[in-house]
Amino acid sequence: MIGSLFTASLQSAIAGGDASRIGSEPLNLFWFAHHTVLMAALSRLPATPCLTYGNATDLERQLCQFILRGIGLNEAAIASHLDREPSPNSGQSVTAESA
Repeated sequence: MIGSLFTASLQSAIAGGDASRIGSEPLNLFWFAHHTVLMAALSRLPATPCLTYGNATDLERQLCQFILRGIGLNEAAIASHLDREPSPNSGQSVTAESA
């Protein structure tokens, strides 16, 4: 299940000093992040979006920063992932899991 993978990854980040513990239920952090992205996407579905976020690239980065800070990652860990070049395999299809 994705919840156990998320929790294990977050625990590893905390142990490695890349994140701080936020709250007592790590799985809630996953669902908060999921709901944040879902609502941002839903607001852009109508032909005329409900909200005007502006530049899509800036929106994506700001949303990522917001979520990663919210689950406890520190600025150095966020920058190390958001500021690097995408993996050459990033265009491969992936099977998504949903609730």
